[in-house]
Amino acid sequence: MAFRISTWGLWSSGSATAATQRKMYSYSKFNETIAEISASGYFDDVLVNGNGEIIHEGDVICVEGSDGVALRYVTAIAPNITVAALEA
Repeated sequence: MAFRISTWGLWSSGSATAATQRKMYSYSKFNETIAEISASGYFDDVLVNGNGEIIHEGDVICVEGSDGVALRYVTAIAPNITVAALEA
């Protein structure tokens, strides 16, 4: 399946400098599972949005899929955006 920008949103951003600022995003797609949404490269279309990079390593994404809700953090942005489970 494909990433859909219309269901992507910024929840919050830290108050640190741009170099260390971490952001939290939300993403919902109810016809895909969390595993599908968490696949390497799924979020590649969000990497560049006309203004340069908008997602960075360490950012958190609240993912809502057909099988529930999960927190993921960005582990890499090159060569593909990769996410992993955020453990408590």
